[in-house]
Amino acid sequence: MNYKDFPVLIVDHEINKETGGGNAVHKIEAALAEEGFGVMQSFGAADAISTFMAHTEISCVLVEWELEGGGKDRACARVVEFVRARNSDIPIFILT
Repeated sequence: MNYKDFPVLIVDHEINKETGGGNAVHKIEAALAEEGFGVMQSFGAADAISTFMAHTEISCVLVEWELEGGGKDRACARVVEFVRARNSDIPIFILT
């Protein structure tokens, strides 16, 4: 089935790195693509928020728990709070 019109947003600072985390995200991305989903990538909280605002068709968000820019003001929490404020029904999955 083709779900290209319902893209998944993946937010992970290692998405383009050859690391354990980056490789794991690539496997998730490949599995989603194999099932027919479109996939959008974001590398940080600000990028994810901009992407989410620009693409109202995003159907699901996968966000890395330890997204860079953490500390007391966790970047992951900022993304989740922003998405939830804009759309209370969208599925959000935290990657650990």
